[in-house]
Amino acid sequence: MRPQSIRTRILAAFVLALISLTSTLVYGIHQMQVIGQELEAVNSGLLPMSKVGVELRALVRQLDREHDRFARSGSQADAGRRANAALYRASIQEAIESGLEAAKDGRKRIQNPADLEVMDRIEAVLTELQLQNDGYAIAVNDWFKASESGKAEETGRVLADLDKRRQALGAGADLTQALVEGQIERVSHRTASSQKNALLISISLGILSLVLSAALAGVALMALRPIGKLIAQVQRVAAGDLTGRVQLESQDEMGVLAREFNAMSAAVSDRDHALIERAQSLQDLQTRLRQV
Repeated sequence: MRPQSIRTRILAAFVLALISLTSTLVYGIHQMQVIGQELEAVNSGLLPMSKVGVELRALVRQLDREHDRFARSGSQADAGRRANAALYRASIQEAIESGLEAAKDGRKRIQNPADLEVMDRIEAVLTELQLQNDGYAIAVNDWFKASESGKAEETGRVLADLDKRRQALGAGADLTQALVEGQIERVSHRTASSQKNALLISISLGILSLVLSAALAGVALMALRPIGKLIAQVQRVAAGDLTGRVQLESQDEMGVLAREFNAMSAAVSDRDHALIERAQSLQDLQTRLRQV
């Protein structure tokens, strides 16, 4: 199996470190976007709906007091009662419409299917509250008609229907508030959990990036360490010492360079020995010629 070259090892370590660092950044950005969407859904949808729920409950409590006035005949002029009934109906209708609008805005920023189901349920409750509010207004008109007719039995029946619808409005307001507060709590817990997981994973990926970066530096140092031996041997050759050899068993480029350098040094040494021997032969021949 052919060993990997220095360039391949350094490049592979660099790519792994780069991938780890990029994964850390991408994951962190993605988690920030997810958490941001959750918080935006809370701010744009759930918090306004919670405010609507509080407002509806306050209006229902006012209806409770108004119902007591209906039960006490002669406690207030019919004109005043009609005005109050119209005011409460308009206020409740306005609050419901605000809640539906907030639910619509929140739905645009929700991606979790479970959250969408809760929003569907809240919208259904608000829609039912609209019907109950309209029915309460009709029941109020019926009460005025029964009161004008003077029929006690009819007045009592209408008053019971009025109380039933008032209770339905109260239950709807309480359910709306409970659903919204429960959803806010779930989103808050999920956001906190996502933040914790994102922090742990980001730290893990960051540590992995540091380890890979350290490994990259180690690979580069280990791969380039034989350069010092080669430089020292080149300096000895330049000084005339051809006996030394670079001892390197690596099979990469450094190993090839060391073997080629050792072969070159051996060839130069052999050439020098051959030249010395030839010079000695020529000197011996010259001596014999002189003797002749």
